[in-house]
Amino acid sequence: MEITRNASDGILDVAVVGRLDGYWADHLDRALTDVVREGHHHVRLDCSALSFLSSAGIAVLVKFHKELARVSGAFYVVNPSKAVSMSLRITRLTELLVEPVRQDVADPLRARP
Repeated sequence: MEITRNASDGILDVAVVGRLDGYWADHLDRALTDVVREGHHHVRLDCSALSFLSSAGIAVLVKFHKELARVSGAFYVVNPSKAVSMSLRITRLTELLVEPVRQDVADPLRARP
C-alpha cells in the first residue's frame, strides 16, 4: 500500500493506494498516528485507489474518526472506490465515515467551524 500526504489550508489530504487489509491496516494506523502527533486535526482520506477494505482497515478508520472528533477535528473518507463503498455500506458506516456532500458549499470540511 502506498500513502501520500498533501496539506493545504489546515486540512491534510491523505491518499492511499492498494489494499487495506490486516497487514496494511497497522501501517495506516501508524501513519495516521504520526499525522495526529504532528498536529493535523482535519484529515481527509482519499480511498479512490483502494481495491479492498478489510474489517481491520475499517477499525482504523473508525478509530481516527472518533479520535479527531474528540479534539474538535474531523476525519472523513473521500472518493471511496466501489470496494470501499460496498464495505462501508455493508457495515452501515457510510454516514459516519464518508464526507457529506453539501450542495451549498464547494468543500464541506472547510466549511465546518
